[in-house]
Amino acid sequence: IDITVEDRSAQQARQIAEGLGPAFSQIVSSAEDPVQGNGQPAVKVSTLGPVQLLDGPVSPHKSFDIVLGLAAGLLVGLFWAVAREVTDTRIRDVQDLEQGTDVDVLGVLPRAGRGRDKELRSGLPGPLAQAQAYRWLALTTEIAARGPGPQAYVVTSPVRGDEASAVAAGLAIALAESGTRTIVVDAQRSRARLADLLGQSSPWGLADVLHGQVSLDEALRTWRDDVPLRILAGSGPEPGADAAPLRQADVAELRARLMGRAEVVIFVAPPVLTRSDATTVARAVGRVIVVAEARATRMPDLVQ
Repeated sequence: IDITVEDRSAQQARQIAEGLGPAFSQIVSSAEDPVQGNGQPAVKVSTLGPVQLLDGPVSPHKSFDIVLGLAAGLLVGLFWAVAREVTDTRIRDVQDLEQGTDVDVLGVLPRAGRGRDKELRSGLPGPLAQAQAYRWLALTTEIAARGPGPQAYVVTSPVRGDEASAVAAGLAIALAESGTRTIVVDAQRSRARLADLLGQSSPWGLADVLHGQVSLDEALRTWRDDVPLRILAGSGPEPGADAAPLRQADVAELRARLMGRAEVVIFVAPPVLTRSDATTVARAVGRVIVVAEARATRMPDLVQ
């Protein structure tokens, strides 16, 4: 019978092993009936070999555990990466847009970064690549119009609205800096995002003009004297939840009046999937530019 003892203490394991042999022998001897005649038990138990203490602990096997942990981590990481690749529906690049939709991609804008959009108050963003991207967007937008006379567009997004406001403001500035008479209108009515981007302050917004509370010319604000860009964007408090929705006929009539005052009119609409006003403005204006933010906008939202 081979006996193995494991314990957290090597000394304790040795003591237990050394004590098991004599104790087992005594138990067996006391349990056996002595043989008649000589008084000795029929079975005798004795220790044949001394206790041997291993040179090192039997566990943990650090090298084996490290290799096993690396292998398990690699498998788990590989599985997680594959699962994320399969289930992640976020748009990453232009190829995703071309494969997932049948619409034209007008341009790709670099991410501005936090605080950079404040530079729109004096002009296009400082980095040359970003300013050039807005100028290319303005050029491709004018080419895509395919028709003479004033043009009107709606800039919106599937879910988030901040990027649409920045893109609309940058596009309007790029058009105006090229000499195109431009008007940009904030149709979001949720907060004064566009007015903040362009550094404007006005108590009058789109709803005030539609409801006849102020004339259109009085509500329009000139962005800079040297640039033909005017803005219709209120910087007052947000309307309450009981605010009446926009009417398509009213927006269409306003669009016609604005197109008599500018060559390009840009409406900034709220996200399509969060506010019904986006669809109303889009139907009244006709052309829509949808902003998809890389690694943020999901393809099902864009398709919808």
